[in-house]
Amino acid sequence: MTDNSNLTIPDCCEIRSSPIEGMGVFATKPIRKGQKISYYTGVEIPYNEFKERYGNDWRFTYRRMPWQKQLVSKDAKNLINYLNDGVHGQKVPVCNCFIRRRWLTANCDIAVGEELLLNYGYRYWLYHDRNFS
Repeated sequence: MTDNSNLTIPDCCEIRSSPIEGMGVFATKPIRKGQKISYYTGVEIPYNEFKERYGNDWRFTYRRMPWQKQLVSKDAKNLINYLNDGVHGQKVPVCNCFIRRRWLTANCDIAVGEELLLNYGYRYWLYHDRNFS
């Protein structure tokens, strides 16, 4: 079990085992479309420093463009680190959440017990499949 003792979990969510992979975030209360769920926390570092430290490991990284500071949550207690991808390898792709301006937001109504899922994006899987599987 992952230590999440210093992690702030909104009352509409819980972290538990996921049928997709490892741990996941699940709704404990109905979540409405457009509802802000959690703020993405992390450390901002320049792109070149990110590449030096982490190479192509984009896990737990919010920004990915060279002209932006990278927002990295690898060492932070962040609810968003527990979200699974709802597209890659799924029989029926589902993305019921997205991140905009550092807020995890519901893309549609989410029922109690439903896992919150993001679209990790092509770049994540480009390197993950090669180096981190």
